[in-house]
Amino acid sequence: MILLDKSSSLELTLAAVPTSEAEFYVAYKNSEKGSLNIATGSSDGTADVVILALPDYSLTHVCYISVYNADAASITATVKINDTILIKKTLTTGQTMIYEDDWFVQ
Repeated sequence: MILLDKSSSLELTLAAVPTSEAEFYVAYKNSEKGSLNIATGSSDGTADVVILALPDYSLTHVCYISVYNADAASITATVKINDTILIKKTLTTGQTMIYEDDWFVQ
């Protein structure tokens, strides 16, 4: 289970600059509101990209994360909370790294 509090943010980083940026999708619920929220976007070269910003609520539960390699070459993607790495994987063209209570690649 991935939980974020007011002092944390979920970030995506790539090891090298791709021709086509990786695409991400995040589904999450805030502690005060039970409805499902969605965040989408893409990587920005090797810069840290905040894929889920500091929550407005005391606690945010991340239900689902996907990172899709849209590039013609393999990429190495890292998902982290602040500076703590949750996962670092190399994805070949067309692969998706997914979190649903655990991480897997398809």
